[in-house]
Amino acid sequence: MTIFFHQTESGLLVRDPVENAEYPIEVDGGGEANAGPASSDAFSVPVDAASEVEAQQFTFPTLVNIFVREQASGDAIATASPGDDTVVPAGAYEVEIASAPIKLYFSCTGTSLTVNHRPGHDETEIRFDNRATVQIAGRSHHEQPAGTITTTDSPRDLMEAVSTFGSALKTQSPERSFPTLRGHPPLIEQGPALSIPDHLESPDTGLTIRVPPRRPAVFAVTPLAYYLGATVEPAADNSAHLEVEPTDSTIPLTASDDGYPPATNWRQPSTSGDTAPEIADAANRVLTHIFTLDCAVRTEGLYEVDLDTRSKVDARLEHVLPADPESDSILPIRPTTSGAGGELAGEPTRAIDYEALYQMPLAERTAAYLELPRDVLSDVLSWPFGAGLADIAENTRLLSPTAYKLAHVFSPPRSTAPPVEEQASEAVIDAVDAFHRSGRPSTGNSGGESGTTAAFPGLSTDTILSPAAGYLGHLWAADGVPVGSVKPSPIAHQRSLERDPSEAAIRILVVCNDDLMDAEATDLYGVRELLSFDITVTHNLTCAELRDELRSDYDLLHYIGHIDDEGVLCEDGRLDIRDVEDVGVDAFLLNGCRSYDQGAALIEQGSCGGFVTTERVGNRVATRAGRTLAPLLDAGFPLYGSLDVIRSELALGSRYSVFGDGLVTLSPASGVPTLNSIDGVRDGEVEVTALTYPTRQVGLGSMCSPAFGSSQMYLATGALETTTLPVEDAVVALQRDQNPILVGGELVWADDADLESVLRAADSTTDGTVQDVLSAPEK
Repeated sequence: MTIFFHQTESGLLVRDPVENAEYPIEVDGGGEANAGPASSDAFSVPVDAASEVEAQQFTFPTLVNIFVREQASGDAIATASPGDDTVVPAGAYEVEIASAPIKLYFSCTGTSLTVNHRPGHDETEIRFDNRATVQIAGRSHHEQPAGTITTTDSPRDLMEAVSTFGSALKTQSPERSFPTLRGHPPLIEQGPALSIPDHLESPDTGLTIRVPPRRPAVFAVTPLAYYLGATVEPAADNSAHLEVEPTDSTIPLTASDDGYPPATNWRQPSTSGDTAPEIADAANRVLTHIFTLDCAVRTEGLYEVDLDTRSKVDARLEHVLPADPESDSILPIRPTTSGAGGELAGEPTRAIDYEALYQMPLAERTAAYLELPRDVLSDVLSWPFGAGLADIAENTRLLSPTAYKLAHVFSPPRSTAPPVEEQASEAVIDAVDAFHRSGRPSTGNSGGESGTTAAFPGLSTDTILSPAAGYLGHLWAADGVPVGSVKPSPIAHQRSLERDPSEAAIRILVVCNDDLMDAEATDLYGVRELLSFDITVTHNLTCAELRDELRSDYDLLHYIGHIDDEGVLCEDGRLDIRDVEDVGVDAFLLNGCRSYDQGAALIEQGSCGGFVTTERVGNRVATRAGRTLAPLLDAGFPLYGSLDVIRSELALGSRYSVFGDGLVTLSPASGVPTLNSIDGVRDGEVEVTALTYPTRQVGLGSMCSPAFGSSQMYLATGALETTTLPVEDAVVALQRDQNPILVGGELVWADDADLESVLRAADSTTDGTVQDVLSAPEK
């Protein structure tokens, strides 16, 4: 069991110890809940545990989305987003509590429901018209692979292994675009012979992807094969295509000259040279296309919500749908009249028949989707994950986590130097701040000789490079240390999946081994009221003391101090972490100079993931980075998301990378972690964009409701729409949202600053600066 219900003085506490998540529910305004165990049979969805309680009111400590369905039919009755209250008449209902750190449901009969969101109190209330017996159930967001496949280095064996990935899908309906309805694909290990457990069978979808029997081509189509539940088989030539058996259609998976494959008249790839990059480009576009349409079409199913994605799809397709579709088309289209978006309001036009698409079998629906032009819908969603997978056999072990993220796969591009503006800005700081975090001038890497390790098999770490990115979470599974990106490790990912449940609080160890750096060590973590923290702050540890601490069970190690060629500087010498066995630290931030070799050692010896530096870092740069990363981790941001904030937004990332599993989180977020980026302030008007960072708990395809903008629901896939608000309205929305705010190159938290003064200082029509406001003494 991964979910536990504990009775408290004010109601119930729901705990998911695997994900370090806990969520209190106040019952009847506080008091004895008289809760007991219950059967999960009352629920139509899979749940891990259930409890029964008599109550007339529940109060949830966050603003959540509520979905109400009839118990008998499963039909949607009502939806309530933050700011939208609702009343449901008496009946028998199953209610879903979405956007909480634990997936919650409750079942009730014979009572009406009143949902009331209280933004000023950051609470959601559900009241019944009388005291009712309610079953409450929870499901962990944690996903375990259904098994492990052993494969040889043969591309044909690898095809058979990848063909089983679709067995993890929990549905073939468009709802598989919800992360909770996509299980984790089987893990892959290397061995002397192909071995697939009997229970891991390719689903019968009628979809087959054919590619040349070469490893890079198989890598390129793996996420698409997983999402489609398709088998992967060898092509007879150098081409690649998707075969749809029920419609007897073939869709080439190769790129056209203009960068987007048209719906018809596909050009065949060259028969000479490596076609894997072309195949990857096409597969990535088809995956994005199908996923986008699934998200729009699923609004005809279990979640009949006003989804921003569906509105955008309608707008993009309004003038490109064929007026007289060909007779052999299977795309369901219905006549309609255009709204304000048409050239003339009320002019005859055509629209997609979403209900008909929803009812189609997976293969036919896929063929219908692919009759629509890819280029028209290519940027409806921003795509958060990309993975550069080098052509080495060891990277087959990364295919399962890569598919799980639905990452775009590409062949590792040629590296480039860090952006000039980042080099210049940090060079200026370093010129002023000559105090670096290395114990002595470094002549090479931070921990001696570098190269292939068990944690990063087949991939050396002896080159610093800055790969072309473009994704919030950019994975680099190739030679070198990627600046501002994630260097993934199959061992680290597997450890993250196998974390043991613990009833203990979130344990954090802060080690400051230089008193001159103490400014980074104070008041870093534990500010969230809904979580329990156990924080230990130590100074000037000896090698033996640090070794003992590394072997202890901590959720996070935050090291502040010097690192050089010989290891981590301690009070009595240097500790080389490669000599420390059985590391118990899950995640880490090694905030010292060139710490990547020591970070690789932590991964090899037992950690799941963490931050490392790729160059020398000045003390001021490191202090700012450390004090920026700590509250992001505290707020539930994943490692890759926290890195993206300091890389793209604060221009500190030209010296930081993540090693291991970039999805590791210190604590669960309330909903999807979100950064509110202030894009501009002028004449009292604020432009703000929400940047969402999908996690393992709230994955790609989850819905969210930003604190500003329209009442529509959005998909948590990266950047949402930009909204313009008066300063006064922006302050109210941002304070209610309680997410970090990027304004004027500074990360601001709404409850830590005079937000209105900060925004007015950022107004381009004023002479003030955000830095002036933040550095002003308190009155």
